[in-house]
Amino acid sequence: MRILLLPYDHEWPAHFQRERENLTALIGNFSPAIEHIGSTAVEGMTAKPVIDIAIGFDGSLEMDGPVKALQAGGYIYVRKFEGDTLSGRKFMIRVDNMGSWAPRELLIPEGGNMPDIDKFPRRVHLHIVEADSHAWKSHLIFRNYLRTHPDLATEYLALKMQLASQEWEDDHDYARAKGAIVRKIEALANAEKWPLA
Repeated sequence: MRILLLPYDHEWPAHFQRERENLTALIGNFSPAIEHIGSTAVEGMTAKPVIDIAIGFDGSLEMDGPVKALQAGGYIYVRKFEGDTLSGRKFMIRVDNMGSWAPRELLIPEGGNMPDIDKFPRRVHLHIVEADSHAWKSHLIFRNYLRTHPDLATEYLALKMQLASQEWEDDHDYARAKGAIVRKIEALANAEKWPLA
């Protein structure tokens, strides 16, 4: 598959705010921290037209409650990468135009793609983690550093454009191929003790 990248859309922040309101209505009783992450959170960045959202919970909270509430609200729980590349987090998606037959959970064998669901545009990715975890901090530091370092944002964009021109098994393989530059940016941000806010 090819990765679809689109020029920055000034509607992406508004889309995030609408999604945040929806999430707060569904899981606000669990006191989550909700942050816009990924390339759509970096003004001017070409990106996949999917809003990535990090949801952070207190480490003592069992994740089953929020996950079930989100499923009831139309998000789909995807177990494919748990215990491996998404260790310590839950991954959920919202897709467009699926109608009432949308599943609440997908269990996909390693190496398999998302059956049927790949026919529909994914609108939102939820990354559910502990709010004090490495994953939470990495998402925010990476976003904040790109927002204030246009030279690195340009370097990151050039790699994304190069990778998007290639064929991939799925978009997670594409994400893994960006690993080296992501680690480089995180290391620079950590060396400067870059803030999360």
